[in-house]
Amino acid sequence: MFYELFVLDNLEHKNKYPYIRDKDDVAVLISTIEADVDILVTGDKDFDDVKLARPKILKARQFFEEYIE
Repeated sequence: MFYELFVLDNLEHKNKYPYIRDKDDVAVLISTIEADVDILVTGDKDFDDVKLARPKILKARQFFEEYIE
């Protein structure tokens, strides 16, 4: 499986991104959008209400059922 490390240093325009309840998750959300990732796998419930076409936000079980089984 391929992965790439992406670091976002500047969060100046964070208001143009979808709202997420936990401010500690803002950097994660923005980084995944800016890095143009396909899938974000997380168990963090704060991502449940974030609606995006890309990245696709999945729980670990959803990822496993869609891509591994």
